[in-house]
Amino acid sequence: MLKNYTVRVLLILLMLAAGVATFTYRVDPYRAFHLDAVTTRSDLIHYLRTIRPYQLKQAPAQALILGSSRAARIRPEQASTEGLPGYNAALPGMTTTEALAHLQHTIHYADVQRVVITLDYTSFLQSTALFQFGFTPGRLASKTDHGWLEPSWPQVVGDWHTLLLSGTAVANAINLSRGAQRKQLVLHRDGTWEMLPSTVKFTRQQKFLRIARQYHGLSGAPVGDAHTAAFAELVRYCHEAGIDARFAIAPEHFLALVAYERAGALEAYFDWHRSLAGIVHDTAQAAAAPQPFPLIGLHFLVDAAEPIETHSATVDFVDAVHTTYSAGNRIGQTLLAPGIDTTWQLTPASVEAYLRALQQALQRYKSQNPALLKALDDRLASGDRR
Repeated sequence: MLKNYTVRVLLILLMLAAGVATFTYRVDPYRAFHLDAVTTRSDLIHYLRTIRPYQLKQAPAQALILGSSRAARIRPEQASTEGLPGYNAALPGMTTTEALAHLQHTIHYADVQRVVITLDYTSFLQSTALFQFGFTPGRLASKTDHGWLEPSWPQVVGDWHTLLLSGTAVANAINLSRGAQRKQLVLHRDGTWEMLPSTVKFTRQQKFLRIARQYHGLSGAPVGDAHTAAFAELVRYCHEAGIDARFAIAPEHFLALVAYERAGALEAYFDWHRSLAGIVHDTAQAAAAPQPFPLIGLHFLVDAAEPIETHSATVDFVDAVHTTYSAGNRIGQTLLAPGIDTTWQLTPASVEAYLRALQQALQRYKSQNPALLKALDDRLASGDRR
């Protein structure tokens, strides 16, 4: 009798759990299982590393975009015009080590033909971890010497519980189904995403100064050998996999470059460009490739000197390092086009000319904006984090 009662209770609990999971799955507040709708969640930023592997198993990612939040507004539309459906899988602070892991995972599930990978100076610094918080290799398929290693089932089951049965997921699904949601991050169908303005109101100039100060603090560390080696491995893998890879150095507003200069890191930033150009060239030679992959500097594709005092509908920067969708469309059109524009391609032979042009443009910006530079210096001296 007791045994039958226990079995019935267990069956009821299982049915309840199945019903809750089905409801949460259909609503899918984090869009881990359905890519056909835009979602806006206040806590989605904390789940991006959890949901990306599941999205990439479904995404028509023949053209793939990888990078940090600075790549999050690059739309893959350009590739779709030539029959290559694309997806943007950018993550906050994505490193080259994480980019390689997500690229291998996507190749296992999709016919990836073209990949665009943006590169951030701060993600190469010794102080930056190879894997960011929230990254779990068990979620991703990976290539080994013995073939493909599928995602770990214990990890997958744990993620399903988090996304379907956890109290937070159920509460978010109920709120979303009712149309009641706190808005902070918007995730679009093509994988692009954006943070909505904070409830704390900052002027455009304050936003730029805050980020410039942040990057001033980050840039003090040297470039890490492990990150450089990880980039070389990423380039090598793209040659081995026969992928049409394009690498791009994410642009900064000149105020961020002034912050690097104030931190004594501007020459190290330029040396990083030289190092990347050398790695791309040398890796192509080692792979006996007909030509190196394009490595494009993007500072002159956007208006890195645009005024920051007032906002307009045509600006290129949201803050000192993040570009707008308008600039992202321009970057995407350049990097995803079948015949890539190599005007600003960085090679061991061309990188010095690019850096001279960048240095000259920076000096002009500094001479034309003394009040803004004083505001940055005052903030750096005061430790003001606002």
